Amino acid sequence: RLLLSAAQGNLILRAEGAALEDYVRIKVEIPEDDNRIDTANYVFYVDPYLCNSVIVHTMPTRYGRDIDVFFVPMYRAIQASLCVNLDLASGSGCSYAYGEITAHHEFYGDFNVLLFQCGEDDMAEVVDGRLPLLRTWAAVPIYLEPLLIIKLNLNVFTNSDHVNDGHAISFQGDLTFYHDQYEKTICNADHGTVEVQIGYR
Repeated sequence: RLLLSAAQGNLILRAEGAALEDYVRIKVEIPEDDNRIDTANYVFYVDPYLCNSVIVHTMPTRYGRDIDVFFVPMYRAIQASLCVNLDLASGSGCSYAYGEITAHHEFYGDFNVLLFQCGEDDMAEVVDGRLPLLRTWAAVPIYLEPLLIIKLNLNVFTNSDHVNDGHAISFQGDLTFYHDQYEKTICNADHGTVEVQIGYR
């Protein structure tokens, strides 16, 4: 099952990873104002010579749109499940965050997996320290190090009273995960930490 969600004008493909033997089918349906549905279809046939690099394909729709699809079929891959937690020194049970978090790998090329993206005008509410992610997993090959690099550019307000005062706690940096590494943190010396957890399956 494939789901789509919007982020800054793009559609983010979300699904749990699955082993592919022959092909994968992608279908997009776009509801129109006049109750019509615009559709596009694409079937990718698995070719081992096309694995481990970005596939770019344009899907024309029935009513003349073009939808660009980017994905990476991987040979001998595992699924990295991701979780981002905030541990703030203020102890606030509720906070607000904006910025961007992306996952990177050698096989993604110049692309990345978008995990979190919010602007300052549409901040995400963080309850009990758990950051709501657009996507909670990324595929990585099991035989290549590093397994994954998480890049954070995150700003956090500790409670609703601070939303309009212009002061945010900044957490920025890269976290590189190798085999047998499951937790890494970025610290702000005065205000707490952001912890990224990864589980593999």
